[in-house]
Amino acid sequence: MIKKITATALLLSVLMSISACSSSMNKNANTDNSIHKKAEITVYLPEGQNIDKKYRDDKDIAINYLAKKDGKFSEKEVNAIADNIDKSVKVLILSSDREGSMPVFSKVKSKLPGIITIAGDSEEFDTDSINKIMKDKSLDVGFMSEKKYNAYNSVTIAKQMSAKTFVYLYTNKDKSNSDLYMDIQDAKLYCDKKGIKFVEVEVEADDSSKISEEVKKIASVEGSEGLALYPSDQTLSKEILKLAIENKYIIPNLNSDNDGELIADVMNLKKEYEKLTREEFDELVSKKLSDKGISDKIAAISEGRKSVPAEISIEIAKYMYENNYMIEECYRDVSVVDRGNQKLNLQIKPEYIDSSFGYVRKLKLNPRIY
Repeated sequence: MIKKITATALLLSVLMSISACSSSMNKNANTDNSIHKKAEITVYLPEGQNIDKKYRDDKDIAINYLAKKDGKFSEKEVNAIADNIDKSVKVLILSSDREGSMPVFSKVKSKLPGIITIAGDSEEFDTDSINKIMKDKSLDVGFMSEKKYNAYNSVTIAKQMSAKTFVYLYTNKDKSNSDLYMDIQDAKLYCDKKGIKFVEVEVEADDSSKISEEVKKIASVEGSEGLALYPSDQTLSKEILKLAIENKYIIPNLNSDNDGELIADVMNLKKEYEKLTREEFDELVSKKLSDKGISDKIAAISEGRKSVPAEISIEIAKYMYENNYMIEECYRDVSVVDRGNQKLNLQIKPEYIDSSFGYVRKLKLNPRIY
């Protein structure tokens, strides 16, 4: 009898260990910082950066996440990525929020001249190094997403959404920023051309509670109908989204680093955001907003604007190999616009930066309207 009890206890112990091990493995799989995955299209992204689930599930695409670290890429890190790339890889896409990743391309090109190398929103694009990168023969394609000051586009979208008043909100910490000043002037000018009233609001950087007060004052004068709120700083986006859902205001551009995560947080859709594809999540958000009586009033980019360069690169690469096209035929402005419309449901306007060895463009993005 004692032997049976002992055997049973041992079995339970083993099963519990296996369960714990399995749970640990699943957890590690979701936070895997390995940089050794590879497929025909091999992608490297900063840890925590979202990308559409459909790409993560595609067997021809390998998504690697680079661990968060301070400072530039070390030679060891560069070599680790370059050494992972072999003849099975046709396209290498690298996005980085740290400087020093460009040597990866030259190392890969030196051993695999036929591989297509793509920099998707690399940190170097925001530094003085960009002129050097433009002439780098080891880089075939480079995409950089437009940064936060883009009120001109937002006024255009607000007009499409029947806005009557455009409220430009910014924080006091940014008021001396020359880019902010120019953005406000552009917004004013375009609002005047489109017959939209322009209102400028400065709020405390660390006190989002004042946003609600300021917006209510404006709504009491201008009316809630057709009131569009534009957050020029991502620290304002969450509070403005809450206000818009509660009062049915217009947001022509949510303008955060990751609109999808923000929407999921405010609308209690975090689990859905993790498990659904971008298209499925967008459809769910539209339905939820419609159920609240809010349709065609909120514009956002659910995968996050920093992920768009990688996603459009993947789509063009897939299109190129499916149709046996040359790189010169596919990585052109018309292809970027076409793939953006058809595959990402996103209006993308590629902007010429300067002469370069490869195809390098800044991407102006018009968010999707829910």
